[in-house]
Amino acid sequence: VQRDHNIYVEGSGHLIASSLIRNAPNGYGVQIYPSSQNVMLVGNTITANGRNGVLIGSDGTTTTTGARIVGNIITANGEYGIASYWGGATGSNNVVSNNLVWGNTAGNLSVAGASVQATLNANPLFVNPSAGDFRLQATSPALGQNVWDYTPASDLTGAVRPQGTGPDL
Repeated sequence: VQRDHNIYVEGSGHLIASSLIRNAPNGYGVQIYPSSQNVMLVGNTITANGRNGVLIGSDGTTTTTGARIVGNIITANGEYGIASYWGGATGSNNVVSNNLVWGNTAGNLSVAGASVQATLNANPLFVNPSAGDFRLQATSPALGQNVWDYTPASDLTGAVRPQGTGPDL
């Protein structure tokens, strides 16, 4: 089976922000692998990918270090929401923080080699995902849950953040 990842990242200092990443039927939403340093994945909605929503990892003598996976909504993926695969050295200084993960087939998190903090496991309550409307309903648990340091200035629709007491995922 050919793997058709939506985003494959290798290298240093990359930023993936404020994107809707979905529907890679045989692949990952985002793969940060095998040799990446200081990649930031922030403020994205990652959904309905055939494998993991996000995979970080290594192969042989290369590894992923300093990755920041913060403030994303990661749902309905065919394997894990966020996972790691260390085929070589285990990465260091990787952070998985303030994400909402829900409804991923194999589970929401399987992340070794990363510090995992403040993860929400709840239905994000999208307005109408089957019609492509990934805005959050007024009762969404993702409202006001992001951290300022990793919050893009606008959301997927272009609306300025924050709208309430704090930045939304």
